Amino acid sequence: MTSAGYIIVTLQFWREGDQWVGLCPELGTSVCGDTIEDAEQALKNAIPLHLNTLEDVGERRRFFREHRIHLYRKKPAQRHTKADLPLDREILTRKQILPVMAA
Repeated sequence: MTSAGYIIVTLQFWREGDQWVGLCPELGTSVCGDTIEDAEQALKNAIPLHLNTLEDVGERRRFFREHRIHLYRKKPAQRHTKADLPLDREILTRKQILPVMAA
């Protein structure tokens, strides 16, 4: 597969009891893990699965449009990954540039 482009998504992490929760709000993808590292890895594994499923069922374009996710043809500069303010003090938030694979 070749890259169709790139998207910028938000990764958020916070504690709930003994678990860490990871969320990509743009996609609605969430995971949990015993450590923040586990949650981060699980989220980074879940996002491509979500994107691939959207593509497999022919819904990625519509989903991106409805959720205002911009598909960049070239990899955006790192300056585009600055998190928007205000940030919640209880939630670790960061932006990430991810490749989106073509069908």
